[in-house]
Amino acid sequence: MSVKPRLATHSTQAWAQIEFDRLISLEGDLVAFDGRTAVVALTSQPDIPIGRAVWVVLGVDGEQAARVAASITRVQEDEQGRHCVTLELVDLVGAGQRRHPRVPFHERVEVVGITDRPGPDPRWRAHAFDLSIQGVGAVLPSQIRIGAVALLRFSLPPHRAAFQVRATVKTCERESAEAFRTGFLFERVTAGHVQQLHAAIVHLARSA
Repeated sequence: MSVKPRLATHSTQAWAQIEFDRLISLEGDLVAFDGRTAVVALTSQPDIPIGRAVWVVLGVDGEQAARVAASITRVQEDEQGRHCVTLELVDLVGAGQRRHPRVPFHERVEVVGITDRPGPDPRWRAHAFDLSIQGVGAVLPSQIRIGAVALLRFSLPPHRAAFQVRATVKTCERESAEAFRTGFLFERVTAGHVQQLHAAIVHLARSA
């Protein structure tokens, strides 16, 4: 099935289209996305069984972002009375490979470690080197534990908008005594995060 992107509106909107049985599709607003699961708010109650395999198209306004395989893991009604479908995305490109392309990105990043220990949380001043919808790569002055959780703060183009997100450390490789290339995977990503990241990545790609 060919997918026609929605027409752009005055405000940026993240959207999703769920396709099944080749002839049937449902559209709705993308309300949450963390790179592995997506939550879509539909205007009508879906008749989709849990575990059903579907295709899902994600995008912002009139631009289609991706079409990937997914499975339905949950169907429920939110506080606003909307019927929300939770989908688990299938990694079609294989383990260890990225589903979303990264673009060069050079910006200062504040990294605040999230711990249960008493006293102030550890902090790092880092410099980003690439960015994707799923995460950011940055050089830290000292090593950080793989699996550690941190709060990231940095600015995004094109208007240097403030961006704050929770992330998990996935890689940390030593380059020198005071340089550690670190890969962060974003967590608890909202539709607003997706909108900001999408606009930034489009801008960076066009400027490259």
